[in-house]
Amino acid sequence: MNIQLSVVLWTVICFLILMLILRQLLFRPVLSIMDLREARITEAREKQQRDAKMKEDAIRSLKIATDKKNEEAKAEAERMIVRKQTEAEHLIEQVQDDERKLSERYKEELEKQKTLINSQLEGETEKMSEAFVAGFVS
Repeated sequence: MNIQLSVVLWTVICFLILMLILRQLLFRPVLSIMDLREARITEAREKQQRDAKMKEDAIRSLKIATDKKNEEAKAEAERMIVRKQTEAEHLIEQVQDDERKLSERYKEELEKQKTLINSQLEGETEKMSEAFVAGFVS
């Protein structure tokens, strides 16, 4: 077995030519496809992270808005309760005033009737006394 320099030289030249052809026709396109795929994967991951962050922000802002609306509703409910209690107290005071006025009016009327009855009784008492005395003397 002899090593022939021309065969080694032609083998190296053919190998280099094959490498150049493979580099141009195979390796570059495969590497560019792999780079594009990696870029799309990276972009998809970043988009997923952005979407997740946007979702968290939206949830957080909705929670804040909901809490704010709940606080506003509680405050409004408390204001309504206070307003209705004030109205109820005012109505109670009005009813009590009306009852006092009616009570006073009834007292006055009772006093008038009492006075009238007393005066009638006095007149009747005098008549009965006179009739008794007249019946006793006669």
